[in-house]
This record gives sequence, structure tokens and C-alpha cells, in this order.
Amino acid sequence: MNSRRHDIQGLRSLAVIAVILDHVIGWPLGGFAGVDVFFVISGFLITGLLLRDAAAGTLSLRRFYAKRMRRIAPAAVTVLVVTTALAWLLFNQPRFWSTAWDAVSALVFVSNWRFAAQGTDYFRQGDAVSPLQHFWSLSVEEQFYLVWPVLVVLLVALIGRRVSAKDGAGEDGEAAATGDAAARASARPVRRQRWVLGIVLALLAAASFAVALWQSTENPTVAYFSTLTRVWELAFGGLLAVTAPLFARLPTAVRAVLGWLGLAGIVASLLLVDSTMAFPGPWAAPAVIATAAVIVAGIGGRQRWLFPLENPVSGFLGDISYSLYLWHFPVLVFVLLLVPEQSLAVTLAVLGLTLAVSLVAYFLIEQPLHRSPWLRGRELLEKPKPAELEPEADPEPAQVQDARQPDPVQPTTTTREPAPAPAVVPPRPATAAARAGSPVSDRVRARALAAEAERARLRAELAASTSAPTAVPERVAAKSTAASGTDREAGAPETGAEGERVRLRDARRTAWQGWRERFGAQFLGAGLGLVVIVVVIAVTVQLSVKGEGPLALAVPSGVPAAGLGGDGHPEPAATGDGQTDPGADPAAPVNPEDELQAELWNAASATEWPSDLSPSMDAAISETSSRNPAKGCFDLGGTPDFGRCTWGSGDAPNHMYLVGDSTALAYAPAFREIADRSGGQWKVTTVGLYGCRFTDVLVQNDGDGVMDSCPQRKADVTAQIAADAPQLVVVSNAYALGNAADRQPLTVAQLVGSTISLASRFDTPGHVVYLAPPPLGANLGACYSPVKSPQDCTAGVDGAWYDFQKSFEAGVAAQGTGDHVVSSLGFTCAQGFCPAFAGTIPTRYDQVHMTPEYAVRVAESIRWELAARGVM
Repeated sequence: MNSRRHDIQGLRSLAVIAVILDHVIGWPLGGFAGVDVFFVISGFLITGLLLRDAAAGTLSLRRFYAKRMRRIAPAAVTVLVVTTALAWLLFNQPRFWSTAWDAVSALVFVSNWRFAAQGTDYFRQGDAVSPLQHFWSLSVEEQFYLVWPVLVVLLVALIGRRVSAKDGAGEDGEAAATGDAAARASARPVRRQRWVLGIVLALLAAASFAVALWQSTENPTVAYFSTLTRVWELAFGGLLAVTAPLFARLPTAVRAVLGWLGLAGIVASLLLVDSTMAFPGPWAAPAVIATAAVIVAGIGGRQRWLFPLENPVSGFLGDISYSLYLWHFPVLVFVLLLVPEQSLAVTLAVLGLTLAVSLVAYFLIEQPLHRSPWLRGRELLEKPKPAELEPEADPEPAQVQDARQPDPVQPTTTTREPAPAPAVVPPRPATAAARAGSPVSDRVRARALAAEAERARLRAELAASTSAPTAVPERVAAKSTAASGTDREAGAPETGAEGERVRLRDARRTAWQGWRERFGAQFLGAGLGLVVIVVVIAVTVQLSVKGEGPLALAVPSGVPAAGLGGDGHPEPAATGDGQTDPGADPAAPVNPEDELQAELWNAASATEWPSDLSPSMDAAISETSSRNPAKGCFDLGGTPDFGRCTWGSGDAPNHMYLVGDSTALAYAPAFREIADRSGGQWKVTTVGLYGCRFTDVLVQNDGDGVMDSCPQRKADVTAQIAADAPQLVVVSNAYALGNAADRQPLTVAQLVGSTISLASRFDTPGHVVYLAPPPLGANLGACYSPVKSPQDCTAGVDGAWYDFQKSFEAGVAAQGTGDHVVSSLGFTCAQGFCPAFAGTIPTRYDQVHMTPEYAVRVAESIRWELAARGVM
């Protein structure tokens, strides 16, 4: 009899498909709730397994964790090793090292806490996402498995002692000897175990759900990954296993309705829940409750009417669901790295490659090692269990064999001394067998009792065999005799500890031999499939990164094509806005932006990364603003000393301030260069706060301490500027939408107006310049790879940048104070294309901020722009 829960395999199939589609195509919106379906299933199956072993008296932590290792480790470690190796080949160095540490955290089951500590936003897949991010859910499960079985063992031991003490004190000897008294004595600890474990699970689920409700609102990122906010889902599944006897005899009609309602609830959750809802508390609850309904409906027997789950395709996908889950995300991340534009063909390639790799991994690694003798130890000396007595719903998708066939991994014998006829051993009371697992129908229970009798016969036969010679296959016996160097004859009786060691060694050899015979052909087929996949991937990667030479750059929509020469490149005398000045005087000073424009255009059309970038792209990405000389003037905490943040000669007759958020910090090296090269005419004070926009309204920022420090920093800087009465104040903030402190969205006009309002309190009318930030660039962490073209990291000018720039120009003109607005396009982009480097210098270290080296490079361009407006 096959005792697998086919409906649970179908649930696994539905859950993994939802997760994969959500990651690959962004539909269904609530596909991420498929993980919650897995949590409930895991809690139900693991707790049921522990209850069965406890009732049968075979509960062993060593055996439990060995089984988990065989089930989880081979496939997971393979994914971790392969992903880390590919990351070393394809990722930039900062991203590789981040992935390597992700692999280490996944290996020790703490990746969910690592992602929570990093502030990883699960729903922002456009970021440089880790290919191992999905391991967070496995970490949550394994943390539960590390604690819950130990707690069960302690509680079972405590309950057993209390029951034994009461029985010894109050049971009448003759009454206890009767069959009814023995049955009651056997059932009492089982019932008490379920009661106590049920109470513990209920308290655990309630406490965890309360934490989830609170943290999902206060800190959604941590709530999503936290074990504390997810344990209630596993505990809820455990409660189903504990209370399973209550649902064993539900009428078939009720079970059918419950199963269909549960399936409908899961589908509704996947379609209707989205990332804007508080998750996992409370919006994981619909998927959890619906999954529980399907599981409860299947406790009394198969749900053949629930055909979306109970069909061969769903069953097979459920079998390979673990491999599908492990491989889909690395495949997606690496494919999109090489082919950033996700077309229909790319989507189909991701799905097809995921299925192919998962099938090879399942048949080559996961299934064979799960069924191997690895870590079985003394289990190899035991007789195989009949299938009817295996867990009702095995935690691993496994093919359950007929009870009459021995497990290939168990030791077999070719000859055996005649064993005494076994005594008729009555099966254990039905309560012990039936209550050990999920209750089944009367017919199934009868089969289980028959199997119990068969197991009793096998135990008697095994006991008799311990005093008889243990025979092993002749070839194994000969090898073991030669290897041991002794002259004992094959089959000679061994007793005591030495005999047990010999039998275990022979059993292990025989088991591995049987395992090789069973999976040999499967290894060959899966190995050939692996070779084909590797060849296809290698050819695809070579074609995708080789390219066909310089690509024609199409001007982004909304950007005029004026200023292009006959060859499509800017004319040498192009001005900062890209327009050619036919009357330019050859003897006139040369705009330094002309040279920058040529460098930027060459970079935008390049198909290979320069080998002489300084710093390297890897260094620029990893070091961020750490080498910025003004970093301490923009840090959190108290307002810094203004003298320490001032560059140039202290006796300079002219004083300039650069203020703002991290955009101003990125410009600071340029202004230090301007001061140092002014010939003692200018001193520049650069001060602000990272994440704090210099606006009248407080703009929400989730960075630690920003909202606390921002108001005081702006007030102190404003007061200092008003007191110093400098000749020039340059304000630079991010060109990005935001929310007020009350989370209400702010428009472009509101943000610009609020910036101008704050600047008016500087009391320097006509001497304020609003310096635009660079347009939003490509995500370097995701796009930069040494095997890819730099064009993958070239971005157009985003629409938000144009909106802010036009609004500033209109606002300053309407104010009528003579202030100025300076564009950054002349030294960051060429004809609407914004590359990641210019000449031999990386332009940015992320999407927004210039590298300190490039800031120094553009200093002369900024000075030119300021001088052109008569403020320098």
C-alpha cells in the first residue's frame, strides 16, 4: 500500500509553482505565500513523525537529524557550491563576496537573519538580489527543526515518568495484567503526549502570531524574514498533527467540501494578497488556514475528488518541489544577469532551464542520497519496516515500496541457519498503532494491524538470528576476511561488541552495493542530462557576452537628437547642452565639458570594460563613500564642527557653502578641489546629513537615526549660513519622490517648493545655486560583470530628473531673487546616455552617487558652470 499523502504532494506542487511564477513573471501577486503553504505542511509532517515515533517508543534525535541531513543537505549543499562558483565567474567582486557569505549563512541555517540584518527588501527584485535569497525559508524551517524535536523528546520523557509513577502507585497487579488494563496503560501516555504538545504548540502559535502582527507594521523587512514571526505557521501545522484523531471520522461529504474550500482559499490568497499588505501578520493567515483545511480533509483517506491536487502531474511536481525551489532562483538571477531584458523567450528559457536542472539534480543527487545508507548506522541491522507502518505523510516525497519487498539499502543474506518458529506474538493494541500517526479508515487500520503482526514475526526471527551465524554474500565475506587480516572463516559466529561491529560493517557494504545497483542506471541518465545542460549553458553564455561589436545607441524617447555630427557623435565644439555653436571663437576658453562629453560618449558606445579603470569598478562599488574626505561632515549624530568641514585658505576673501543630503556629499570632493585650486580666493564649507534632504518639510527616511538627526542638522546649518553671510550657497538634494514624516506622499512641486523655502532662510538672495544631482544610473551591483558589456550599465535620463529640473527652473524664476539652477547633464551624460565610467574613471559607485575620483574630475566643469552664471 502506498501511504503517501497525495493531496500534500499536490499542495507542494501548487506552492512551488506559485513561488516560481511570482519570481519569474511577477504573477500571481501573492505567489510568495506559497512559502507559507510549505511551512504548514512541514509543521504537520514533522510533528506527526515525532508523535508516531514517540508512541512506538522509537523516538531518537540521532535518527531524526540523520534523516533530515539525508533529505536536506545533499541538494542544498550542491546548490550552494554551484551558485558560489558561478558567482565567482560572473559577478563583480563585491557581489561575489556577498553571495559567498550568503552561502555560509545558508549552510548554518541563519540566512533569514542575515537578510533581515541587511535590510533586504524581498519585494524589490530589481536590486542586486542574492541568488541565495530564497534560502531564508529553509533557515526558518531548520531552526524550527533544531528546537522542536528536542522539546518533544523532553516532554515525552517527562510525561512518561509521571505516568509510570502513577501506574506504579495505584494500579492493581492483577488488573494491570489483563488485556484491557494493558491497552489503557498503553493509550494513556499517547493521549497525554498529544494534550501537552497541543497546549505548547497553541501557546507558541499565539505568541508568534502576536509578534507577527506587531512587527509586520513596525518593521516589515525584519518581519518577513524573522523566525519569530513565522513559527506560528509551523506550529499551526503541528497542531493539525496533534489533533488529527478528532478529524479521522469526518463524513466524506464534509471532507470533500472542506478540501475544495481549502484549495479555493489557497488560490484566492495567491491571487489577491500582495506586497502592500502587512505580511506575515495577518495576511499570511488566509493561506495558512486554507492549507490546514486541505490537510484536515485528507486525514481520513485520499481525496480523489480533489483532482487539481490528486493527479500524477501534481504528484510528480510535488516530488521534485524541493529541487525546483532550490534551483529556480539562482537560474533566474544568472540568466537575467546575462540577458537583462526579460522577453517571452527569456522567461521560457528560465522556466525550462529550472525544470531541466531540477530534474537532473533530483535524479542524480537528491533522491539517491536521500535513499542511501549514509548516516543510517545501526538502522542497517534492523529489519525493514512494512510500508503501512511508515509515516502516513512522509516529510520527503518518497516512493513507498510494497511491504513485502525489502528496502534495497537494507542488508540481505543469501543463507541463514534455520530459525526457530516464532512464537505467536499478538500485535500491540490498535490504539498504539492507530494513534501513532494520522488516523485512517477502518480498512486501512486493519491492514496496519496485519502489518504489525508481520513486524512482530520479523522481530522474533531477528532475535533468533542473533544466536545463529550471520551469513553474508560470499564475495562480500571474502573481501571482508581479506581486509581484516584475520583467518576467521566467512560466516564464523561472532558475539559481543566485536560481532556487532562486524555485522554492521558487512551490512553497510551490502547496503551500499544494493544502493549502487538500484541507482546506477539513474546516475547514467541524469549524468548525460547534466552534460547536455552544461554544454547548452556554456554556448549560450559565450554568445550572450561576445556581442557583435559596437552597438548603435538609440536616443531615448524624449531626448532631442540635436548636436550629433554626421557620424552620430557630438561635434567637438558642442556646448554643455549638446548644441553646436557655429560662431565659437577658436581662441576663446574651452569649456571643460567638451572633453568630458567625448569621454562619456566613448564610454556609452564601448563594448568592453577598460582594463585601466582607476579605481576598478569592483573597488568603486565596494568602497562607496568611504574615501570621501567630507564623509564625517555628513554622518549621523551631532552637528559637526564647521571649521573641520571647511577647505581652502582660512584667509580667503570668498566663502562658499555646499549643503544637502548624500548628493551634496558626493559632490564634496569637487568643491574641495575648487577651493584648493582657487589661488586662495575661496574657502568652501561642505556640510549636511546623509539621507536628510534640505527642505522645509521633513522627508521620511528609514535609515537608522536619520529622522532624529535631520531637523536639528538643518536648523544648525541654516543658522550658521545666516550668521556667516557667505558669497555663495550651493544646495544639492536627490531628485526623487518621497513621503512626509506622516507617510503622506509629496509631489515634485512640493519638494522643490520646500527646498526653495528653506534656502530663503539663508538670507543670501541672488547667491543660491541649486545644483542638480546626476540622473538615476543603472544598478551597478546588478549590471556590472566582467563578462558583460558596459552598455548594460549605461542608463538614460529618467523622467523624474527632468520633472525636478523643470520645476526648479520654474520655481527659481517665479521667486525672482536672482538665484540659479545648474544642470548636471553636461558632466554626467552624453546625448541622453549616462555611462558607468568616463575615460579611466568610474562615474558612480551606485545608482545615484558619484565616485570621489570622478567628483574631482568634474570640478573644473562645475567651476565653469558657476563662473558662467557670474557667481564665482
